[in-house]
Amino acid sequence: MQLRMVVSFHFRSKEGEVVVLTFGMASVTDIQKSGSHKLIDALLEKNITPFVTLFHWDLPQTLQDEYEGFLDRQIIQDFKDYADLCFKEFGGKVKHWITINQLYTVPTRGYAIGTDAPGRCSPMVDTKHRCYGGNSSTEPYIVAHNQLLAHATVVDLYRTKYKFQKGKIGPVMITRWFLPFDESDPASIEAAERMNQFFHGWYMEPLTKGRYPDIMRQIVGSRLPNFTEEEAELVAGSYDFLGLNYYVTQYAQPKPNPYPSETHTAMMDAGVKLTYDNSRGEFLGPLFVEDKVSGNSYYYPKGIYYVMDYFKTKYGDPLIYVTENGFSTPSSENREQAIADYKRIDYLCSHLCFLRKVIKEKGVNVRGYFAWALGDNYEFCKGFTVRFGLSYVNWEDLDDRNLKESGKWYQRFINGTVKNSAKQDFLRSSLSSQSQKKRLADA
Repeated sequence: MQLRMVVSFHFRSKEGEVVVLTFGMASVTDIQKSGSHKLIDALLEKNITPFVTLFHWDLPQTLQDEYEGFLDRQIIQDFKDYADLCFKEFGGKVKHWITINQLYTVPTRGYAIGTDAPGRCSPMVDTKHRCYGGNSSTEPYIVAHNQLLAHATVVDLYRTKYKFQKGKIGPVMITRWFLPFDESDPASIEAAERMNQFFHGWYMEPLTKGRYPDIMRQIVGSRLPNFTEEEAELVAGSYDFLGLNYYVTQYAQPKPNPYPSETHTAMMDAGVKLTYDNSRGEFLGPLFVEDKVSGNSYYYPKGIYYVMDYFKTKYGDPLIYVTENGFSTPSSENREQAIADYKRIDYLCSHLCFLRKVIKEKGVNVRGYFAWALGDNYEFCKGFTVRFGLSYVNWEDLDDRNLKESGKWYQRFINGTVKNSAKQDFLRSSLSSQSQKKRLADA
């Protein structure tokens, strides 16, 4: 297996640009023979700071075949050995390490509904006959537990054996905000908070307190693993920073939890139904993704404000990097439409406005922002059917790349921020024009 490094997205601060790289778990020989050192050296020569992700869902197939990957505790030692090698090889140059990308994703999409690798779920959940086995009610919690232990073990390794490298390390959380479906209904308000606990607290409570949220222990019961005292001490506080990915917000309303049943998944345990419209039939905001099969999704710029404030107030004011924030467009657009890309400008601009607002008003410790993505790429579950890039990539000729209008806008934004942050007006998009200022403020 070859080492995989992908330039994913970037941010330029006064200290220079940042590029996030993704490693695939690899052997000693693979790493030493790869061009990774040359790439990192070239980035540093250009004053580009590399952020390296150790695991972005790219588990070697042999570990899945041998013991089902993160479903088995053996992964903890294997992940530690792999990280040890990466720290040894690259730690003199890399000072920002991400252990696992989106802790929530592999347990849910990989082991509850089977849409992502490794594709495990219960037989009756497997309506498209793609899962080769699994239990959607139990396996997600086991995988999540082992992820947390693997993450914490690697952080402990870095803080002890590689303390002299003077770097920082942390996980990445996928975040959403949850609004009550009916803001006057106490049950909807409770559903939104319960969803926060099952979505964010599932990982953040162990990472800050060494235990799972009370509501999860109450509802999930014996299906939820327990930490030993030693494990709880290892996991609690096992980060120097948090990477927070944010894309959308949803409305939450109560829905009966069908456990036990053959079609049950761990994602149903919160007892919440999620929608993009509220009790009045109002959608959250502009269209995010058009989907004629599963239904359209919509985005809500102010959600990033609420998420950042929530993590500051509930989880001890952590150092935060917004490690993903971006917009999807269909690859069916022609080249001219794809490069014009005004919808991505609206999305980025509106979210950056609320990010600046929460930093100023709430004092959230956000150190950097990473737009997803530098270029159009292969998207999990979607392949080449969508585009997330600031640069256009011709799928049939990968040397054919052009900076989109969104990329040019982002360049101007970055340069304006670096040169005169006090007077930065965020190069306002159509969403924040005079005629729509109130709409954006309420969004």
